[in-house]
Amino acid sequence: MHGDLLIIGAGATGVSVFVNAVRTARHRSIRIVDPRDVGRGIAFGEYHPDLLTNSSCEANSLVPDEPYDFVDYLCDRGLSRAPHDVVERRLLGEYVAHRFEEYSVLAAARGVRVERIRARARSIGKRTGGYRVALSDGTEVRASDVVVAAGLEKPRIPELMRAHQDDPTFLASPFPADRLARRVPPGSRVLVLGSRQSAVDAALLLCGDGSRVTMASPSGQLPAVRTATPLLPASVTASQGIASLDSADPRLVRKLTRIMVESVRQCDARPLREQMTGATDPVQRLRAETALAESGACAWQDVAVGVSAELAAWIPTLPPPARAKVLKAFHTVGRRYATALILPNARKLLGHIDRGALRLARDYPVRVRRRGPVWSVEWPDGDVSTVDRVVSACGYEPPVLWHDTTDDSIHLEHAPRHALPVDRLGADLRIRTSAQAPPENIWVVGAATHVRVLFFATLLYIAAHQAKDVALQLGASTARDLQELAELSH
Repeated sequence: MHGDLLIIGAGATGVSVFVNAVRTARHRSIRIVDPRDVGRGIAFGEYHPDLLTNSSCEANSLVPDEPYDFVDYLCDRGLSRAPHDVVERRLLGEYVAHRFEEYSVLAAARGVRVERIRARARSIGKRTGGYRVALSDGTEVRASDVVVAAGLEKPRIPELMRAHQDDPTFLASPFPADRLARRVPPGSRVLVLGSRQSAVDAALLLCGDGSRVTMASPSGQLPAVRTATPLLPASVTASQGIASLDSADPRLVRKLTRIMVESVRQCDARPLREQMTGATDPVQRLRAETALAESGACAWQDVAVGVSAELAAWIPTLPPPARAKVLKAFHTVGRRYATALILPNARKLLGHIDRGALRLARDYPVRVRRRGPVWSVEWPDGDVSTVDRVVSACGYEPPVLWHDTTDDSIHLEHAPRHALPVDRLGADLRIRTSAQAPPENIWVVGAATHVRVLFFATLLYIAAHQAKDVALQLGASTARDLQELAELSH
């Protein structure tokens, strides 16, 4: 055994690092730092029954080598679920906590000391032979290796609400759900800003409690609708075709589009136009896509996970001009389909729309102001409406790491003013403080890898594979060790 491992973050990603490290690494101690309970991050720390996982059980294993690990856990609890099913998010949080306890026992049996530290990690400084990690309780922890698995925490506040952040009738996020219920009385008129997953969750929670909701976003687009996220590998067409594309080819975007279409056709021979809708009105589009999903005409979902993994690996290798071209071409489509709605939630939204509890606004407010006890909402057409509460559901800011060049320290919060953001990660996910500097023994996994893999970083399937790759590196003292461990893991 060698060294002491410190994992920052005890959510699903952090525990995936822990589990994979216990399986493959050789540390004498593993500490995991997080002020919250294990598995109880924003993503899976909710208990409300209306909040479901947005991906199938089979895409939520913490252990890539055992893709049905979550399914097996549910079966062991007497909760028989098919691999394609979605479940309440609390079950995934409980699975994460259970696997942490289980692998803590396994680690102890192997002579590895495991410690949970309830604090926030603030900075990572260098010391002889390793690092010292400053914690929010004023203490420091020493480690030879550090893995940053920090999740999403800071809500994204839209510009028109930034002056109102301290108003008690404005909520910067719909989570936690019990806070939303406390601060929004049943029967309230609510403006929800956003139209993606967080906004859908907010609408479901609020409408379910009897509120009347208006949902508005700059795009006015809801995510697409799917029934599942099958854990199928990317087709041969996609996996071989994407990797072989020439980044200098002026037809790069067109060829990538063709590869993705052909990948879908391998799952369903029906033309792709028969699996999509041309409706532009958000409600009509939601109805049409729900009907397509119910009829099974959404084969694009069968390749979503595999193609997302291929793109997450390929896009970072592109030169900046080609990368920008691809991202510009696929930004809207990619987000709509990679983070699509699950069918049960689409049906619930339509139900709330049909009974008049939910309205999808065509436009985005130009101004929102307090008028005594209520909010005045001004729309582009000159119309003015009144609501009792405003909820921002625009998602979360991706975590940013900061490099202090004066002492080479890395800051997770309260960074000095002169610190620079860490804006690059290598394929090994190790931090390099400059292009010329050697890699640090500091790895980044999950949401904070957005600087490399973009929005794919929030997908647990991607994060778990990152965790496995980092664990292999942690367990290898030589390149030969790494190769041997990789072979054993397969």
